[in-house]
Amino acid sequence: KAAWSEAARTNPDAVNIDEFLGLEHPESSHSFLAQRVDEMMGKLDTDDDGKLSRAEYLVDPYKDLNAEEVQSRDKEFQNVLDKNNDGIADKKEIVQFLDPKNPHWAKDEAISL
Repeated sequence: KAAWSEAARTNPDAVNIDEFLGLEHPESSHSFLAQRVDEMMGKLDTDDDGKLSRAEYLVDPYKDLNAEEVQSRDKEFQNVLDKNNDGIADKKEIVQFLDPKNPHWAKDEAISL
């Protein structure tokens, strides 16, 4: 019921096609992806410049990361998130990074199995 309420933005009793896809297949919902980008930026963009620096990405405000986790995040930032290698992840790069269709998610899943 909560998922329905979240998806049914235009009409509480019905969903349009984009809302339905967002409910059933969140990976194909642009609004869901935009929401995830906003959440990530709210959590990590400490200077509120609309971009993530490497230093911002390496700190989690909700938990202390151990050395291995910091090293993993650093590698992820350099190899996956910062596509143009300028040391900054802009919104376009963050959208591409968070997109469930991005191949890095499949690689991470395969490694974890």
